[in-house]
Amino acid sequence: MNEHDEIYVISDRANEHSYSVEKFKLGEFIRNKNAPAVKPVWITSDTCSNTYGSVVFNGVNTRYLIILDNFESNLKIFDYETGSLINNTIFSVYPYAYSLGKISNKEIVVGCSKVY
Repeated sequence: MNEHDEIYVISDRANEHSYSVEKFKLGEFIRNKNAPAVKPVWITSDTCSNTYGSVVFNGVNTRYLIILDNFESNLKIFDYETGSLINNTIFSVYPYAYSLGKISNKEIVVGCSKVY
């Protein structure tokens, strides 16, 4: 069974016009019933300018959080365990790509008119 206990929160950084990701243990939110008391597992130091989708993707040996950054026209890959940026761009997508979805544990789809 492939069960995980996490929630990812994409939030605006104050006065920076950029977004960071925080990973939390979902069970802690349920048990505490007091969101401010729950501390994140990690917070990304790298940011996104306009997040249009995110998926947790199962790689061969590890999991990744993949975020579609609409304004920067790329996919950002974060390590599931640490929150560190793996690679700034797997591939560039057409400006203003509009969606990112998970087809299966090993496939994702990006909604855009072309890849270059």
